[in-house]
Amino acid sequence: MLLRDMALHITKSGFLVKAGTMLKKPPNVQEWSMVLENVSLVKNSLLYIPLEMSSPECPRLITLLLSRCNITSIPEGFFKHIDARKVHGLSRNPIKNLPNSLSNCLMLTTL
Repeated sequence: MLLRDMALHITKSGFLVKAGTMLKKPPNVQEWSMVLENVSLVKNSLLYIPLEMSSPECPRLITLLLSRCNITSIPEGFFKHIDARKVHGLSRNPIKNLPNSLSNCLMLTTL
């Protein structure tokens, strides 16, 4: 844990990591920034993405990891401003339907 925190401190603004922190909802849209390239919210088994949540503005985002969060649905507009994504981790979530906006992501290489 200490090593991870030190590495994140060195890399500064390109990462948002809140893995295993028992989040109940994603970080506020204000915490997501235009310079983020990697976001990890894995292992937050109580995570719920509210339908009214607006899309974070992260045009440089490459990796978004939401595995093991027990997410059952993702709002349609959640990916509106995250279209540069290449890797999207959704494994081990009971999601019934993916939003149509995910299919517009031409850079997506791993789902």
